[in-house]
Amino acid sequence: MTDFYTGAVILAAGASERFGRDKIMLELNGRHVIEYSLLAFERACTVDETVVVAAEAMVPSVSRLVRERGFGKVSRVVAGADSRVASAACGLAALSCRCRYICVHDGARPLITPEDIDKVNRAAYEYGAVFCGTRVTDTIKSVDEDGAVLSTLDRGSLRAAATPQSFEIELYRRAVSAADGAFTDDAGMVEALGERVRFVECRADNYKITLPEDVQRISRLLE
Repeated sequence: MTDFYTGAVILAAGASERFGRDKIMLELNGRHVIEYSLLAFERACTVDETVVVAAEAMVPSVSRLVRERGFGKVSRVVAGADSRVASAACGLAALSCRCRYICVHDGARPLITPEDIDKVNRAAYEYGAVFCGTRVTDTIKSVDEDGAVLSTLDRGSLRAAATPQSFEIELYRRAVSAADGAFTDDAGMVEALGERVRFVECRADNYKITLPEDVQRISRLLE
C-alpha cells in the first residue's frame, strides 16, 4: 500500500511590513488568526502532522497557544528565517522522516477549510505537485513602468495562486535546495525545476490578511 503520510507546514514568520505589526496572533472573532489555520489542519483527514514556522519572537506565544488549545497534530513550532524560501526550509527540516508529502500553507489565510486541504493533498498524491487557487475573472492588463498598457492578457488561462500547495516531499526538497530568496510561492520553486504543477480550484474566499483593511472583510466571513 502506498504511504501517503503527509506533513503540513504553516508559514507564519513573515515580517508583516504592509500590515504594520505581527498579524498571526491578532484576535479575530474570538480566536487568534493562526488558530483558524491550525484548526483546519487539525480536522483535515489527510494531514498526519503539522509544523508551524513563526518569527523567532513569536515562537513562545504560538507554542503556548498550541498547548492550551490542544492541537495534537502540531509536532513542532520553529523559528523562521529572512525569506519565504528559507522559512520553508526550516519547516521542511522540522518534519519527521515519515513524511512522504508536504502541504504548505500561509498562516495569514484563516479561511482555509479542511475540505480544501484534503482536496489539494489528494490531488498531490496523484500528480506530485499541486497548488490551489481560483480562476481570474477580472480583465488583466500588463503595463510598463509609466502605466502604459503593453498587452491585455487572456484571462481564460490565468489562475490566482493561493495556499495550501502540496508536493511529493523529495521533489519539494530538491526545489527548496535549488531556490533563491526571490520566490513568493512554493509552486514557483517546483516550476523552476522544470516540473509540472497542477491547479486545483478551491473556495474563492480563501483570502490572505495582507493589509489592515483585510481584517474587517475576513472577520465578516468568519462570522
